Amino acid sequence: MDDYLGFTTRSTLVSNARGQLAWLERTRGVTNVALLVGGRAQLITSFTEDEGYEVSSLFLGSKRLLFTRGLSDGSNGAHLASPLSTATYSIDLD
Repeated sequence: MDDYLGFTTRSTLVSNARGQLAWLERTRGVTNVALLVGGRAQLITSFTEDEGYEVSSLFLGSKRLLFTRGLSDGSNGAHLASPLSTATYSIDLD
């Protein structure tokens, strides 16, 4: 079971006009955003715990990466210590 939970899954591949790629990586219930920069993949977020929040709506523009993090549809957050409704993150690429 530990091997299964530790396996990294990748999803939601997006690209921009500059040829950059971004995607979501999920390991042990923790989702982070990865970006291909100069031929090398790097995580650009550093979430470390499975807090019950989903990362979604990934958008890669030419100068900015956007995504949302929060409760998934249909979840009320009652199981969370301090529920976050939804937050939008913006990361400059330059």
